[in-house]
Amino acid sequence: MAKVFGAFYTREELLNRVGDIAQISGISIEELTEGRAKGVQVANIWTGSGLEFSINLSRGMSIGAFRYKGIPFGWISATGDVAPWYYEPGGEGLDRSYAGGLMHLAGLRQVGAPCQDENENLGLHGRICNIPAEKVYGDGYWDGDEYRIILKGMLREVRALGENVVLRRTISTALGGNEITIEDQVLNAGQKTTPHMILYHTNFGFPLIDKDSRLMIASKEVTDAFTGDSVPNEVYSRFTEPKEDAGQQIYFHNTREQNGWSGFILANKNLKVGLQVDYLKKNLPLLINWVNLEAGHNVVEVGPANCKCFGRAAERESGTLQYLEPGEVRDYTMKFTVLDGLAAIDKAEIALNK
Repeated sequence: MAKVFGAFYTREELLNRVGDIAQISGISIEELTEGRAKGVQVANIWTGSGLEFSINLSRGMSIGAFRYKGIPFGWISATGDVAPWYYEPGGEGLDRSYAGGLMHLAGLRQVGAPCQDENENLGLHGRICNIPAEKVYGDGYWDGDEYRIILKGMLREVRALGENVVLRRTISTALGGNEITIEDQVLNAGQKTTPHMILYHTNFGFPLIDKDSRLMIASKEVTDAFTGDSVPNEVYSRFTEPKEDAGQQIYFHNTREQNGWSGFILANKNLKVGLQVDYLKKNLPLLINWVNLEAGHNVVEVGPANCKCFGRAAERESGTLQYLEPGEVRDYTMKFTVLDGLAAIDKAEIALNK
């Protein structure tokens, strides 16, 4: 049974009350029509619980806007949505078309700082977040008394005479639900071994990020990315008012896991809401935490990764660069769960710290 508007309903009871289930929950695919966003395709999904979010089909199937009962959780940059043909691949050109959103994928063969590696000029965070999805399929369907919503698509990072890396993504949620699950499968469909770097780059913004907000991570050890010094919890877990001279900080977290899962929580107890993010740690051993509280930016990123964020050349030099052999597949799973109310936040925090 689905819980909507404070009550539980069977399939029959709900269908007796609406002409189309889209009145309560569903998925629609739309195309933007103005400015640099013209031509961008997005899938809008609403669950009936107050959760509404969009998936940018033209830019890596990233999660764009993400709202719960009208409260935005993700950070939106000054560029807004930008069509993929405006992407500048060199250096930090990605910043000229990077809309932010709740989560975008960095990779699949480069993450982090621009660099040159084995005669390849690699831009900021690689190419996958700029690639349009193909074989897109979105639908809603009944499974007994539960109404499921699913969105699938495929992304290919490929060259005619080079790499051929394929990502197949499935995004699912349910009527009355407050949870999104993302299941990714990355395949080296080429004939040669290829470097593989991946970062699930989440972006939290106001009002989830504010002076009274708190970031809770299941960390065993936290270090400053630049100095290597240990960092106490209070340094990364609390936030200040935005300031012009706030600077940027990066922390690396070695997280605990329970039954293969690790995660973190970002909560604003004044608003009585939070977001819990869980991920399978097996193929994502590192958690990267970027903080930019500069006035006009005010963004906090927390991203599971299989690498650091200094670029592929640095990863190769340190001996930690990962590879995909021909035909090899890596699986990744993330869950985003809205925490509604102080009791839900406290319960999630207790479970996180077990």
